[in-house]
This record gives sequence, C-alpha cells and structure tokens, in this order.
Amino acid sequence: MLWDNDSPLEELATIDDAEELCRQLLARPCGWGTSTRHTWVSPQWMEVDLSDGTSRTYTVDEHTLGHHRPSFEPPLRRWASRRALQGNSERLEDLLRAAGQFEPRHRDALIHGLLDAAHVLDAPTRRRVIKRGLQTAQASVRRTALDRLCELDGPAKAHRRARADTNATVRKWRPPHPEPSQLPSLLGS
Repeated sequence: MLWDNDSPLEELATIDDAEELCRQLLARPCGWGTSTRHTWVSPQWMEVDLSDGTSRTYTVDEHTLGHHRPSFEPPLRRWASRRALQGNSERLEDLLRAAGQFEPRHRDALIHGLLDAAHVLDAPTRRRVIKRGLQTAQASVRRTALDRLCELDGPAKAHRRARADTNATVRKWRPPHPEPSQLPSLLGS
C-alpha cells in the first residue's frame, strides 16, 4: 500500500490512548504502507564495525534524500493482542480471526500475546489458544504454549509434546521454575 501524504501516519500519531493503539495495531495486517515523502537525516553519521571496533564517518550534503519506512514489528502486535485479551476475554474469536490476516511472523506474535494473557480464559478455551500456539512457526511461541500446557496439565504432558517437536530448542523445553514459596524448605512450612 502506497500513500502520497502522511495522513495514515498522522492518524496513528493522533492516537492518545493504549486501547486505540491496540485496536489499530490489530486491525491493519499490512501496516501503514510506505511514504513517497522522504525524511531528512543528519548530514553526518558514524558506522562502527562491532567485530574489530573500527569506525567510519559518512558525510552527505544537505540535499541528499533519506528514505524512511515505518515498520511495526511483531513485539507491538504481541503487546497489543495481550492487552486486548486481558481487557476483554470475549474478543478472543475476533483476535484469532484477525491473526489469519497477518503475515506469519506477525500472526505468531499475535498468538504469542494471546498465550501471555491466557490466564483470563477458562480451561477449554485456554487449550484452544495453546493448540494454536503449538502450531506456530516460531519456536519461542511454541515454548510459551508449552508453559501454558504445563500450567493446565502438568509437566509430563508438556514434556511429551516438546520431545515430539521438530525444533531442537523446543525439544529442550523445561517447565518454568517454581515460585520460591513452592520450594521445599529445611525449616518446614
């Protein structure tokens, strides 16, 4: 999607509350497009090679155009879906439907946010979200789904599911550490 003025970004910039920002982030699977207008940048900047610490300074004249592509990365989608579900668990169906419109990494981020907020759902509904999480392409989302499965059904079932995963990182999954109050004590409880 291309636009010739900044109206979509101006619309985004006028959002003054988190709920509306969540709604916008979850409603636009294609983002806000790119601009044919260019952004002016500093005429001088430095590039540092992290491997050896060397640096190089770049200088351009004041008429050199820069190009800026606004990008809304998956962590914002994760945040927005977590916040939306925590605010109203009845939105789950709409959020799951919306996930199908996003490209894979944004869809997985949205599902990740739903897993983060799964505690607001009843057990059968939470299982549906866990199942979706276990079907995602990203290992980190599947590991979070395993954490939620462990909370519902215990570590044995989650371990079995983890061992069957195609990704080595997921296969190495271990249950989250118990809370300090749940650890045995020499002094007794």
